Amino acid sequence: MSRLWTYCRNTTDVCGHCSEGNLSYKECKNKEKPATCANCRKVGRNSDHCVTSRECPAYTSALNQLILRTDYGV
Repeated sequence: MSRLWTYCRNTTDVCGHCSEGNLSYKECKNKEKPATCANCRKVGRNSDHCVTSRECPAYTSALNQLILRTDYGV
């Protein structure tokens, strides 16, 4: 896996489940509650999914932008 954290603008850890700052998934005390996507919450989108969901609008948007910028050498 690439080192995506190199490009991350966050200065603190954000939980991948509850999107609370200053804690990691291992330290999360909200695991019994529904997941909240930090990326979607930040931009005001529907955030009732895990940050690692493939159906995440922020993920699919970033993936589509990456595909459009990719030079396939054709």
